[in-house]
Order: sequence, then structure tokens, then C-alpha cells
Amino acid sequence: MPAADLIDDLASRGQYHFTTDEMAARVGSSVIAARAALRRLQKKGVVATPHRGFHVIVPPEYRRLGCLPADQFIPQLMEHLGLDYYAALLTAGRYHGAAHQQPQVFQWRQTAPWIQDSQVEQDLILSRALVENTYHLDELLGTKLRALYQRKKSRDLFDLWTAHRSAEVDPQRVVSCFLRYLDEGGHRVSRAEFEANLAAKLADGMFTRDIEPLLAPRVAWDIEDAARYVRDELLARLPGDPWKGGEAES
Repeated sequence: MPAADLIDDLASRGQYHFTTDEMAARVGSSVIAARAALRRLQKKGVVATPHRGFHVIVPPEYRRLGCLPADQFIPQLMEHLGLDYYAALLTAGRYHGAAHQQPQVFQWRQTAPWIQDSQVEQDLILSRALVENTYHLDELLGTKLRALYQRKKSRDLFDLWTAHRSAEVDPQRVVSCFLRYLDEGGHRVSRAEFEANLAAKLADGMFTRDIEPLLAPRVAWDIEDAARYVRDELLARLPGDPWKGGEAES
């Protein structure tokens, strides 16, 4: 069976997801040949690949978006990956009629770092956009970096560090997004200003301890390592000279 015919057959039966191995078996080809056929279908906009080895069929009405809406394939993708997950706050709120606006991404987490569900706040959720052209993780982390500068919550430092440890983060893109957000708000910040800002927060016991009661016992949290990551990988990319009073943090 040709690959295009397989796509039509699956869609006619209401199935809009499949794996590379399933395709190879159905069309009677090798996995390498199946991947080549998938690349051709992707160029035509017929198929999208939100995760390596997992593909979704894109009906004509969604081809301008480049993929099915995430909520139409997340359950199948998580089953394929063998992962437990839950919908994050705004996404879950939409399903229960409690969202004040339509979420622009499907937000999810595999495991909650917090002891109680009631402690999961929107600003603690690292939203992951599986459809790459909708919203990038790096853009979300740019908002987290802005939050770290503008308020005194170690949860922002925790989120930046956790993303760095669990996902592919582009530090330069995070910083570029951060600077763009500041510019849109009519603000500026230099490397030295942000480094001094972070140093003052790290010296504040309320900042360093405010997250600890919220974390589940299984979650490892090293605030010094987190601060080192932010200073070395993010703040070092900001314009201007380093903070002259930062020797105590080295």
C-alpha cells in the first residue's frame, strides 16, 4: 500500500495518529523507506511529527497551523511514550468551563513537583508546546527570566533550572525573548543590574526558603546550582559588563 493511501485509509476510519514502525509494517517497507515517505508527506503538509517516531495526519482545515490541535493527539502520544501526565491549570480549566480565555497551547506536566494539587499555580507550570511553530519553550522561559528579575519568588529560579535539566533549552534564545519582552514594556536591564538583583535575592532567607514547603520529598532542588546556571548561561549573555560586587557568588 502506498504511503498516501495509508494516510487516506487511516483518516477514513477516524484515526489521525500512527508511528513510523506502524507505517513501515502497513506499507510493507523498511523503516528507512517509511521515513523517506514521511518526509515527502511532511513537505506537503499532510503529516506532522510532534515527537520522533510519532506522527499525526493533518486535515485540510488545520494545514495552515501545521498540525492538529495538541489536545486531539496528546492522549495517544502519552500512551505511545508510556508516560502518565495531567493537563495543567489553564488547559484543565478550559475543559471544566473555568478558563477566562482560550489557552493558546496545551499545557501539561508529567509529574507534579508540588505536594498538593492546590499548590500548582499557573506561574509554576512549564508549558511545553509540542507543535513547534505555535509557542517555543524558550519563549516561555523568557517570561520566567523576566519574572525572576521583577519579583521575589524562588519558584522562578526553580523553573528555569528544572527546564535546563529536563529539556533542550537554547540560552541565547531565552535571553533574546527576555530582552524583547522588556523592550515591549519600555524597560531595560544590564547584566550587572540583573546579577546584583539576583545576588540580593539569594541573600534573602525568605527568597531561598519560600519554595521548600511546596516541594514534594522526591524533588531534588539545589538553589546554588540553579543560581550558577542562570548567572553563567543566561545573565552572562545580557548586554553590559558583569557586576563588580559578584565575587562572593563565584
